[in-house]
Amino acid sequence: MYFFFFKQKTAYEMLRSLVGSEMCIRDRLWAGVVALVGYLAFQCALDPSSAVLPDRLEPILGVSQCNYEMLRAWSRWAHEKSVRYTLGAGTLLGAMRTSPPGLLQWEHDVDVYMPARDAAQAVELLRAECGADPSNPWCQDTLHFRGLVDENNMPCCGFGFKLYHRGSEACQLDVLVLAQSSAPFIHGETAWWPPQIVAQLIHAMASLVWQQTFWVIPEDVDHKLLMHNSSRWCQQSEWSWCGGPAVSYFQGEYFLEHELFPVRFVDFYNLKLPIPHDPWASLNRTYGTRCGYIARLSEHGSIEFDMRLPENAHLREPANVSLLP
Repeated sequence: MYFFFFKQKTAYEMLRSLVGSEMCIRDRLWAGVVALVGYLAFQCALDPSSAVLPDRLEPILGVSQCNYEMLRAWSRWAHEKSVRYTLGAGTLLGAMRTSPPGLLQWEHDVDVYMPARDAAQAVELLRAECGADPSNPWCQDTLHFRGLVDENNMPCCGFGFKLYHRGSEACQLDVLVLAQSSAPFIHGETAWWPPQIVAQLIHAMASLVWQQTFWVIPEDVDHKLLMHNSSRWCQQSEWSWCGGPAVSYFQGEYFLEHELFPVRFVDFYNLKLPIPHDPWASLNRTYGTRCGYIARLSEHGSIEFDMRLPENAHLREPANVSLLP
């Protein structure tokens, strides 16, 4: 039965960290990524041992500072509102792998995990305080909630929601919403496959096998608006997903209860930010068991750099940012 829970990474999963904040930003980002990949591939074709990363790894100029400012404002706002979250995905990998903890040098956006109950509360507060006419100080300067839309103002997202920087279009913050579940979800991208009855049957069978509590990132395959309507959630002490089939775009990106809670804290630049109790459990499932010492351009790419080698040790350094009080 275990083969139901693991799948080759899709194109979206491989490249999800390469999407910019606006069309022009995205185009510049892709141009930079294509140029870097082409450069490295050419070097590897000539001599696989000769591939050397350029000095500047930022996909676009200023994205690291933008990411830091987004995390700074988000962490202060979330603490003020008493909503739970942890660092997630590539941002969590940066916190665990860089020394001292910080952003990956090539990270284009920031990711956080948030339990669904807190995410619903956050969306309502963000609508009230961080929209076009912001009232909260952290939103007046930095956090911009445009609604449940993507960078092109299209309805979004199947996995959660997005925040933008009010003064820069170099980055964005993705909130990946966690639902409580009795088993991991299988992979799903559309309303057509897998059929809902199949997904629910597999989930029911898996629940009998696992008999544990999990936290998963559900995918709203019907509307691609996971946080649009709270009535689609089963609202107990912790929320579970009842608004569609038991599928996830990020099927390997889940936690057992003891892997997520209680959260720990890490000194991240001059910030103190929450991380899952056992961050490597999900990171190894998401990026592979070598992610602790192998650096890739997109963390799912094929050109690898072993950070245990002296010539690649600089990749463990965090992105350079200007600290704010």
